[in-house]
Amino acid sequence: MGAVHRRRDHLRPARGLPHGVVPAVLHRGGHRRRVRRRAAQTAGRAGRAHQARGGERPARAAAGRHPGRDHHRAQRRRVLRDLEVVAVSLLRTEGLNLRFGGVVALDDVAISIDDGEIVGLLGPNGAGKSTLFNVLSGLLTPDSGRVTLSERDISRALPYERALAGLGRTFQHIKLFPGHTVDENLRIAQHRHLSSSTVAAMLRLPSWRRDEAEVRERVDAILELIDLERYRHHRPGELSYGTLRFVELAAVLSLRPQVLLLDEPASGIAQREAEALGPLLREIRDVLGCAIFLIEHDMPLLLSVSERVYALDFGKVIAHGTPDEVTADDHVLSSYLGRTRRTDVAAS
Repeated sequence: MGAVHRRRDHLRPARGLPHGVVPAVLHRGGHRRRVRRRAAQTAGRAGRAHQARGGERPARAAAGRHPGRDHHRAQRRRVLRDLEVVAVSLLRTEGLNLRFGGVVALDDVAISIDDGEIVGLLGPNGAGKSTLFNVLSGLLTPDSGRVTLSERDISRALPYERALAGLGRTFQHIKLFPGHTVDENLRIAQHRHLSSSTVAAMLRLPSWRRDEAEVRERVDAILELIDLERYRHHRPGELSYGTLRFVELAAVLSLRPQVLLLDEPASGIAQREAEALGPLLREIRDVLGCAIFLIEHDMPLLLSVSERVYALDFGKVIAHGTPDEVTADDHVLSSYLGRTRRTDVAAS
């Protein structure tokens, strides 16, 4: 970890990024997250010690797994924890408004995504969900309002500057390098965070070799987390659409996001893969510590994985709360079904 922190000291904001965004994003909240991680590790050690005193073997060990393989898996888990950028993941909008001619795309939208949360965004087609994601990621500029990350205004930052600051995003249409393998797509994403220079790479200096070894470790860890190891040397054109969805997610995780924007990740994938997506998103949140903001038309998936939900219609937030609260809201029922609880009671 010491080497990682030394490299971070040399990071500077990209040109055009509001002053202080990158240092604040990279350094704030580190102590609190380290305390939580140490507490979890202490609890785990205590549990293992208790099992040892009782003469019981852990379930996985009893199953006869190979000790060497367990060691490598544990090592990769540590690498994944090191991917976690020491910062509070906090994304917030205030009064976002956007019009396309006479069409109101966003109407005074205010949302907040806090550290380690999974938050869902639901709404009918044309409600403005993807438009909101485009504003958050810098692809569209709002007519008014603010977007803040870790309490720093990034409203005018360019898309690549927001990615550097900690925003990662997937799209409805998969974005990968078609001529490169899965492994290479993930390695390309990692190189944004390396400290060695182009000259060091050309001369294959020790600093470059250390960086490359670190990249390999992280790629291995992410591929294992998302269960893509067997596709490492395949190109996108050789894979199914459902597998490509997970490859895109792995590539975005290689950017080390603090807030992950997922635009319909279950779209077009098989039911079996969709059922595996919910537990995977929770594991990504728990292992990497990033917050997740999710658009999804698969309502059972969105409601089961989200801790809070925003409902959007005609560019305006019409409800916000827990999944149960939002799905029971009259405005949401009217937007989706054309009726409310009151009309249902009257009809009965």
